[in-house]
Amino acid sequence: MKAVIFAAGKGKRMGELSEETPKPLLRVLQKSLLEHKLDSLPEQIKEVLIVVGHLKEKIINHLGESYDGRKITYIVQDELLGTAHSLSLCKEHLLGEEKFLVMMGDDIYCKDDMEECLKYDFALLIREVDSVFGKGKVIFDDSGRIEDILEKFPDRVPGFVCAAMYTLTPKIFDYEMVAIPGGEFGLPQTILSAKKDVEIKAVQSRFWLQISAPEDLVIAETFLKIR
Repeated sequence: MKAVIFAAGKGKRMGELSEETPKPLLRVLQKSLLEHKLDSLPEQIKEVLIVVGHLKEKIINHLGESYDGRKITYIVQDELLGTAHSLSLCKEHLLGEEKFLVMMGDDIYCKDDMEECLKYDFALLIREVDSVFGKGKVIFDDSGRIEDILEKFPDRVPGFVCAAMYTLTPKIFDYEMVAIPGGEFGLPQTILSAKKDVEIKAVQSRFWLQISAPEDLVIAETFLKIR
């Protein structure tokens, strides 16, 4: 089984921290954000596809061709067109897979959530938060199924947000990428295109740290020290 990690972004909100260092290589407790994920992967993951772009050579040189016995394959995204586009670049490497895991390269996840997502063919990790402001707010229908995901939600209200980790099958490539504001193509929105054909399981996260700004690195260190 394979995992896909998106690590192509420029990390603009990190300011000068990501000018010379790719955001996924920024460190928390002496370990890069990428390595936190690689160390948490379930045993059934045998190969990792890492989508690289900004300062890609530094990621490739840092990790090499394998990590902890797992093969690493690098996919180059020259133009940053969103997460659905990132996944589309991995298509030829995933068509023979029964299912695969997908996640962001800069957030911190836990193994338990990865294993729970892998129980399903189509799953989307969600997290209940005090404020959904600026995040992808998850909208449910009357039966409790995911109806929509509203990116960059404008209100400071509690709710569930998309934690940007997914289990998918190659069937996802049967659907056209869905455009979102900003000229990109969103993976969660593209996944929801399949809801008429497949059940998309909403998995509630046990532990998820979103790293968006420099202060999040400090917060992450605090949480990980006591976890």
